Amino acid sequence: LVAAPDSSRAQYQLARVYEVQGPAKEALDAYAALLDDERWGRAAALGLADFLIELDRRSGMLGAEREVGWWREEGVVAEEGLRAAEALFTAALTERPNSVADLWGLGKLLFWQGRYEEALVCVVQLGELAPGDYRVHFFLSKLHVVLGGEEKALEAYERYSREKRRAEIDERVKVERDVLLKQLPGGRP
Repeated sequence: LVAAPDSSRAQYQLARVYEVQGPAKEALDAYAALLDDERWGRAAALGLADFLIELDRRSGMLGAEREVGWWREEGVVAEEGLRAAEALFTAALTERPNSVADLWGLGKLLFWQGRYEEALVCVVQLGELAPGDYRVHFFLSKLHVVLGGEEKALEAYERYSREKRRAEIDERVKVERDVLLKQLPGGRP
């Protein structure tokens, strides 16, 4: 950034470094600074949404804390940044309504803000677009718990468990197949 202060790529890489090494506030600020960038805005919005969820996971913050807006009071994320990220996802989904990445980003962003009903709409659509993605069902389970739908939460969690086991088995079969192919004469290197 010293050599090329206008480099959006360098700014994005700096946000990623801050995300991994800290401090969190600098990572959030670096992502937010890119939201208006034509080339890097969407990637920054996706990074911001993922990082906010990761911060919650690390801290153990759950629904109640998001609903009361602790993040506003502490100035963790500027509301204009959240609005800009939401606008990027909404615009992308207008152009490509079945964009899995943008549905994930918007769903995470809405969830993080405590806007669970709106997040649920995104995640249900994700479930239709990617029924075998076990992460979608885990997210659905969390949303149903927060919204008081215990039965739906259990169904989603059971589906998450089944799909995760299926993905693990598929991965194991693929690894074992590759090992066998390497051992066969004329097999793949």
